[in-house]
Amino acid sequence: MAYFRTRLAPVIVDGEVKQIVGTPRDITQRKRREQMLKSRRRKIEALYRATSGLLSVETRDAVPGRIAEVLQEVFDFPLRHVGLVEGEMLVPKETVGEDLSRMPEPKAQPLSEDLVATRAIQAGEAVVVESTGGLENDLDYGTLSTLAGIPIGGHGAVVVGKEAGTFDALDLRLLEVLGGYGTLVLGRLEREERLVQAREEAEEAAQLKSAMLANMSHEVRTPLMSMIGSADLLREDLEEAGLEGEPADMAEQIFRSGQRLRETLDSVLELSRLESGAYTLDDDSAYLDVVVREVAQELNLRAHEKEIQLEVGSPGASVEAGLDETAVRRIVRNLVENAIKFTPEGGEVQVRVEPEDEETALLAVEDTGVGIAEEAREDIFDAFKQESEGLDREYEGSGLGLSIVDRLTTMLGGTIEVESEKDTGTRFAVRLPR
Repeated sequence: MAYFRTRLAPVIVDGEVKQIVGTPRDITQRKRREQMLKSRRRKIEALYRATSGLLSVETRDAVPGRIAEVLQEVFDFPLRHVGLVEGEMLVPKETVGEDLSRMPEPKAQPLSEDLVATRAIQAGEAVVVESTGGLENDLDYGTLSTLAGIPIGGHGAVVVGKEAGTFDALDLRLLEVLGGYGTLVLGRLEREERLVQAREEAEEAAQLKSAMLANMSHEVRTPLMSMIGSADLLREDLEEAGLEGEPADMAEQIFRSGQRLRETLDSVLELSRLESGAYTLDDDSAYLDVVVREVAQELNLRAHEKEIQLEVGSPGASVEAGLDETAVRRIVRNLVENAIKFTPEGGEVQVRVEPEDEETALLAVEDTGVGIAEEAREDIFDAFKQESEGLDREYEGSGLGLSIVDRLTTMLGGTIEVESEKDTGTRFAVRLPR
């Protein structure tokens, strides 16, 4: 069909219109371009409307069907096919055509087979085969001559075909956009599946870990406590008998080593409960100043053995808070034990608790110990971390004390800060809600 535009002009003689003269102009090409542009715009709009449903797909199995629906809504190719990669095979999922009676039913093919789909997957872009005879395989394509394969990332491919002619460049571009959407959705679904699997594995590992630690608590703690008790009785018997020297030293060493092992076991089990969420808090009121005095009294002998002066600051009045007393006691004990351990003989350790304001209580533990190097401060709350590590480390311990303090403080809704100077001392400030 041809299109013309005619410009009319009157011929006037003696003031009268004698005739109308028209000049026709062929606008067929322009009209066809306009129609082509409208058709392309409608196709682009149809694609983006159709793909909105694809983006909301929730399962991998639903993706091929939704892609096939988009192909049917937007394109009019005689063959529309979607296949997904499963292992080393390309498995057909959706195949729609105007006349498939002359084509065999699609079957799973190895990725090594020369197919337009496998070529597209390997190339990572659209691949056009002008003649199916150029493919080195034994498949029967019926009357189809021209095929195009569009990759869905490494997940699969879309294949369209027709009996003759070439594919429009815009169609190929829109098919690539569709393949990109499919890649996006399948990638998201795979990531979600991996996350679910990882969570399930983590939960299973946590359960196994809890069971193992529960068994450890029973299987290790029971003989350990028996060993510590026997060593303690042996020390007393040797002392009453007035025996000194190697037997007494060995009994003392057994007792102290057992105590150290018990403390390590308790710390490991407590950290495990904190990490697994099995640690529960009691919100009954606790008098923080009383807790501090009691802990300091319990550790006073340890400080005295190192000739360290352990001082407890007086808040002037009771400091009451609705906090778990066991958790607070553990925080205070770990910080004071840490200060005593890293303070040399003749040093000082000060601990105090005071109301900072109506809503916050401040627990401060300060020592004149070895201090912490600046580069090591950011790691001090990590489990099993110490500034000196290895078999030849200067200070013993499991490296769990500060990690437990940090986790308990967070559970209580508080914060912890540390100030330290190498070879001068360290100050921990724990702020807890009252």
